[in-house]
Amino acid sequence: MTARPKATLSSDGKTVRFSRGLWSEQFGVDQISSRINFYKSLSNRPHPRFGGTPYRSIYQPMVKALERVQRIADAYAP
Repeated sequence: MTARPKATLSSDGKTVRFSRGLWSEQFGVDQISSRINFYKSLSNRPHPRFGGTPYRSIYQPMVKALERVQRIADAYAP
């Protein structure tokens, strides 16, 4: 079982920490949309030999975590 992704907003509302298992990254809230689009594109890519979208189960939880933190960041913004 793969670790569930987690996206958290810094206390000042300017930075996102995004992690899954041992991997993590930190980026500004202005980059959340580009990260969402990136993981959506990975989620929707077809398997090179078998077709279909086998990567959806891997990347869709990451998209959901980022969308959640985007809503929090939007509510936090003045």
